[in-house]
Amino acid sequence: MAARGAAPDVRRRMAELPFREVYEVGGSLRDELLGRTPKDVDFLVRGHAVEELLTLCRQTAKAEELRVAGRLVGVRFWPSWGPREGIEIVPPRREEPILPGEAGYTGNPHTDFRIEPDAELPVRDDLERRDFTVNAMARDVRSGEWIDPFGGRDDLGAGVLRAVHETAFRDDPLRILRGLARCSIDGLQPDAATRGLMTAAAPRIAELSAERVREELDRLLSGAGAVGSLRVARELGALAVALPEWAICIGWDQHSATQAYTLDEHILHALEAAVSDGAGREQRLAALWHDVGKPHAPGAREHAEAGAAITRAALRRLTYDNDTIAKVTTLVREHSYGEDRDPTALSAREFLARVGREHALDLLALRRWDRIARGVEIPVERVAARERFEQLVQAEWDQPVELGDLAVRGDDLIASGVIEGPAIGAALRRLLAAVVADPSLNERETLLGLAIAPESID
Repeated sequence: MAARGAAPDVRRRMAELPFREVYEVGGSLRDELLGRTPKDVDFLVRGHAVEELLTLCRQTAKAEELRVAGRLVGVRFWPSWGPREGIEIVPPRREEPILPGEAGYTGNPHTDFRIEPDAELPVRDDLERRDFTVNAMARDVRSGEWIDPFGGRDDLGAGVLRAVHETAFRDDPLRILRGLARCSIDGLQPDAATRGLMTAAAPRIAELSAERVREELDRLLSGAGAVGSLRVARELGALAVALPEWAICIGWDQHSATQAYTLDEHILHALEAAVSDGAGREQRLAALWHDVGKPHAPGAREHAEAGAAITRAALRRLTYDNDTIAKVTTLVREHSYGEDRDPTALSAREFLARVGREHALDLLALRRWDRIARGVEIPVERVAARERFEQLVQAEWDQPVELGDLAVRGDDLIASGVIEGPAIGAALRRLLAAVVADPSLNERETLLGLAIAPESID
């Protein structure tokens, strides 16, 4: 694939600005080498302190101070020719950890750093503070010269994730999760030395904020290599620390003739099927959590309920939004729905009525991934029954299966003499059950008659 890199116009315009030295740095160079259009373009500028950078940028367009963990590190610049989110422009800087007992120590390893911008610091020294060699590259936007002191281009070509220095994860354990996300997205594998460093620092992931863990988990899950990266995380001990609710699944024997794998491997195979199908974030999360309740409760229905409770608590801890929590929890709770051996149109409508159209297709997909992940041959008749059930769900999709599909509303029932209050909701639910059983009943006058004489549908 041809390299595209940062927009040439952005690089050209940056080269024209009155900065002494300008270098493109970081992820946009990595993306260029991988043949991708970068989402962000960042620049390192030597020869100007932050205050001077701000003044120079404001001579051209809007610019604001750029802060990291509350510290001034550079400028965010919004020229008319730049991306909507702006351009980060920073001078070189040194970073060193703030240790326990020192002024400013908070206990959060991701923010416990001293940051010292230094306009005259050599580019190599700035690159040396970065996490991985594939991120520690720079290119002079005027001459085109690459500065790659740690072999990032070679590592990227070889599919290797390698730490720049031995203290990378000791200083900031979030880099472990960031590295695993890069592996998932970029198809990399940490080398032996980096694995050792990650393993040693993995317990410190517990010190990170839940929000940071969630951000990197989402990035990891978004990649084509999500399952491989989670297996690496498991081997390093990072997975059990980042997701303690999931840890009990690791190595758990399912003691079932219909399951070929331990529970963690079964779940990861289900996630792999979801990734192969191009599933979205909520669907991948549901695959990751769908069987987490198995060690806690016997039986399909029981483990699904237990898993939903565990999933809800875990996603709340990880600061997911309410909509995501509700969606994923519902999929986990309902993923063990009964599959008829002889499916009918009625069973398809009852399924739609119970789970709602909002979740139906995702649940059908989750069941497919769950079946694939068993690792054993499924009888042909069971496969055919499942496929028939899916076809029937599609065929019955537009039948009245939700309260909003009924030909009457609560106001209609009140006007017909049904007492206001809880009786209205109860009456509508009875009518829906009747209509699910026989869609031909979904006529206004018919439903009003049934509402007045509820014994006819009880």
